[in-house]
Amino acid sequence: MLICSIDGGITAYYKKENFKTALKHRVGYILKKQYKTSRPLSVEIHKKSSSLDSDVYLCKVGIRGEKTIRLYAKRAREEAFIIKHEYEMTKHLWDRYYYKEREMIIPKPIDYWENGATLFVERVKGRRLSTILGYKGLPVIRWFFPTSFRELMNHAANWLAHFHSVTRKTKKISFNAAIQEDLKNIIVQWPSAISQKQIDKCFVKLRDFALSLDTTPHTITGRHGDYDPDNIIMASDRTCVIDFAYFSYGTPLLDVANFMVTLELHSTPFHTMSYHSLGFWRKFANYFLATYNSIAKLPFSKDEVNLYRVLKFIRALGYAKKAVEMGSENSFGTLLLRLQSIYAAQQVKNFLKGNDLG
Repeated sequence: MLICSIDGGITAYYKKENFKTALKHRVGYILKKQYKTSRPLSVEIHKKSSSLDSDVYLCKVGIRGEKTIRLYAKRAREEAFIIKHEYEMTKHLWDRYYYKEREMIIPKPIDYWENGATLFVERVKGRRLSTILGYKGLPVIRWFFPTSFRELMNHAANWLAHFHSVTRKTKKISFNAAIQEDLKNIIVQWPSAISQKQIDKCFVKLRDFALSLDTTPHTITGRHGDYDPDNIIMASDRTCVIDFAYFSYGTPLLDVANFMVTLELHSTPFHTMSYHSLGFWRKFANYFLATYNSIAKLPFSKDEVNLYRVLKFIRALGYAKKAVEMGSENSFGTLLLRLQSIYAAQQVKNFLKGNDLG
């Protein structure tokens, strides 16, 4: 039973035991409408994962005489507009680019359930790049045939370069204006990431550094907004990227720096199955950047990347603080986030002191 309805973008909350029942009815309704069938359906719901702003469910639908259909249902936890924005952006990208650019693989949007603040997309087969790299959880047997880390970085750089290419705009933006605007957006999204004093210092430092660099205006492109190994699904014949909740337009450097810093944040021995050093992950992050620059023809200097790394570190601090507040104090995942936040906080302090980020 619905406890509170959607009103002005506020999410609908269901009792835990009743939400799956409501979800089953909605999945059945969507499939019957899509396939125009009156045949009986059997629907199974399994929770797959959770994040700060959403829960993801796998929906298995059996239609008599047909092959089993699998969908993913992503439900908002607090802010329904994030899921609605993700549906609108995924549908926009699918309708506008997918049929023209078959190489840019994204999940097909199926439907958006407003009363349940839930997005439905087709199931994507494959493994997350984070799992393949082995820095999440216990060691796994690498099933993916290109076992070389360089090949994996090539796949990630190829997809991103192609995505930026097909979503490119004719307008351009100065580097200083771009980084100031993106910092404002991150502070709005994660207001508790750093203190107000640090925020003021960051704006001044970023402006001074950006103006001191001899940079050309950046081409405005579509940006994934959260491009990291956890949102990249890899199979033997393709690369697919999910989770467009933070899609926006601006300098593509945001996506590039986001991916590179994510590798760096997961370099601690506590979060790496093979206990590789920080230098190991930075080496492949730099290889990713070089590959991207060669493909995209939007070359970014190391100084530009380092400034955008600061933004990612600030965002990581905000994410970690919110996750710790919502999670268990003694959970292993919380401990890992604390370790990452310590490293990110040190990098921000180094930047404010004028030290090299490495």
